[in-house]
Amino acid sequence: MGRRKIQMKKIEDQMARQVCFSKRKQGLFKKACELSMLCGAEVAIILFSPSGHPFVYAQPSLPAVAKTCFSFLRPTTTTTTSNNNNPKQSTQDFLKEHAELLPLLEAARATLLELKSVVAAETAAASTLGALWQSPIEDLSLSELETLWASAELAKERMAIEAEMAAAAPPPMGDDLAYRLHYFDGDGEW
Repeated sequence: MGRRKIQMKKIEDQMARQVCFSKRKQGLFKKACELSMLCGAEVAIILFSPSGHPFVYAQPSLPAVAKTCFSFLRPTTTTTTSNNNNPKQSTQDFLKEHAELLPLLEAARATLLELKSVVAAETAAASTLGALWQSPIEDLSLSELETLWASAELAKERMAIEAEMAAAAPPPMGDDLAYRLHYFDGDGEW
């Protein structure tokens, strides 16, 4: 039997696309959880929904995985000043390393600014959504009702994921809480 080629294309219907994203996201987080639990791997996933909402799964934690990741990206120097009798060469090595690290620093700064703008947008959206939840339903427009509905669906999916993760997670043993699962709930809470 020959293999069938699967052609993928973007889902045109926005509601169907959101449902597909939610289901696939749930499956991706579940697989990441299984991988970290079964193999002891450090895992971090940062996902942005089509509407720009961030979703994060990290085991043992996002800062720990980021630290491990960035330690591999950092270039190491092989020269030591104690064995190097040529100070001019040592200075050149440091200048070269500085020149290599500068673009990485600028990229990190740009990423930080980007993330800050996403967080600011999310905070503004959350306050708007909070106002929608407080408003009488009769006073809402059709687009506001659709936003409220989508928010309720996302909350329902998050609760289902958290319930699955809580059921699958081993009970904590003593001070060994580093192996507990962490889930980013979209409001900046872990």
